[in-house]
Amino acid sequence: MVVFGIICVLLLSYLLLIRPWHLHWGATKQEVMSAMPGDGIVPKPDFNATRGIGIRYRNTFF
Repeated sequence: MVVFGIICVLLLSYLLLIRPWHLHWGATKQEVMSAMPGDGIVPKPDFNATRGIGIRYRNTFF
């Protein structure tokens, strides 16, 4: 019974804390809320994830 309780706590922790963060990892709030290419293909999706990565660079040519 203790093992079942631990599994339930871990599962709830994952679903409430980690999964929401993971589905929008690296994306800004603006990116998450804005329409992306292909959003109109499926009118009511069951699953939605927006992830992003920022790349900083220095232009050395000019």
